Amino acid sequence: MKKFLTLLLGLFFAATTLTAAAAETKNKEVTFYVNVHCHTCLKRIDKNVPFIKGVINYKASLENKSLKITYNPDKTNEETLKKEIEKANFIVAKTAEELKKLTNE
Repeated sequence: MKKFLTLLLGLFFAATTLTAAAAETKNKEVTFYVNVHCHTCLKRIDKNVPFIKGVINYKASLENKSLKITYNPDKTNEETLKKEIEKANFIVAKTAEELKKLTNE
C-alpha cells in the first residue's frame, strides 16, 4: 500500500510538472512594424495593445517602429492582432520594408 501511494504521488507531481511546462512553452511571439512617429503614438499603443485578448506582453520601439508581442495562440492569432492594431489607426506590416512601401517613406 505504501508503494502504491508513493507511486501515485510521484505520478501526480510528474503530471503537474509536465502540464506547467507545456503551458509555458505554448506562447508565441510576433513582431510587427507600425507607423509610430512620436511618444503620443506609443501612448496609443499602450492604451490598446494590452487589452487585446490573448496578449501576454509587448514592447514597442519608436526607434525602429517595431511592436513585439507575446501572445497565447489559444486565444488569438497574428491576423487578429494585426486587425486590432489597425483599429487603433496604425498601419501594420510584417517587415520594415513593407511598412516603408505602405507609408510611402
